[in-house]
Amino acid sequence: MLNALKRLFQREVPVTAAEWPGIERWALQRGYSYRRPRDAQGFVVEGRFAERQWRLEWGASQREYFEGRELRLRMELELPAEMQLLILPRELTRLLESETFERYTDNMKTQIDASTPEEMRWLVMYPKLSLRALPELHSRFVAVGSSLPSISRWLEGKLADQLIASSQDLLAEQRLFVLMSSRNRIILRIGIDEPTLDRLEQALLLFETAVDGAPNAVAGLAESESAWPPSAASSLHSDLPEVPR
Repeated sequence: MLNALKRLFQREVPVTAAEWPGIERWALQRGYSYRRPRDAQGFVVEGRFAERQWRLEWGASQREYFEGRELRLRMELELPAEMQLLILPRELTRLLESETFERYTDNMKTQIDASTPEEMRWLVMYPKLSLRALPELHSRFVAVGSSLPSISRWLEGKLADQLIASSQDLLAEQRLFVLMSSRNRIILRIGIDEPTLDRLEQALLLFETAVDGAPNAVAGLAESESAWPPSAASSLHSDLPEVPR
């Protein structure tokens, strides 16, 4: 089922080994490191932002819902373990919710287990943040999290604006992606078959904007939902029930 659904959103592209001298020059000119993995199928770039190291990888997808290749960015941060936040496109939300329902009804399971990717578990476990007051976000994206004030604060800064800007190019044409706060990391995954300097720079800008807004998200943990002040991004509601964890 998942394979059939994901082909509606991304086409399958043959993978071939290649060199990317332009990307290597770009990385080294900016003081980043660049290397090829052992399988020579992709590349790894490492740099620093806000005094912390980030890691960018382009290569074989680690998620079934990405056809071909994916771009991955991650950074270790001192984030509360309970702050589990997820932003993804509506198309991917429908795909994962359908797959989760089919997987667990077919297997007659009653709980989501640890073998299921976090993205799928969180869509069932955690409530959604209403984005109706922000139509440009609401039409494209879904935001869920263990703390609605946290994900609302994360979006209220520059991140919302950057997501909207990215939807015109980097995240356009139904490109699948996930942006997460998980296990003391900020993680961005984007399905990209062919890396270009423009796409890498746009992905870095979106990622660094998300990292920059992480302290706002942490501050949201201290706020109760009942005390959360009304604002464009904080008209909160839950669309999905919680399940035992």
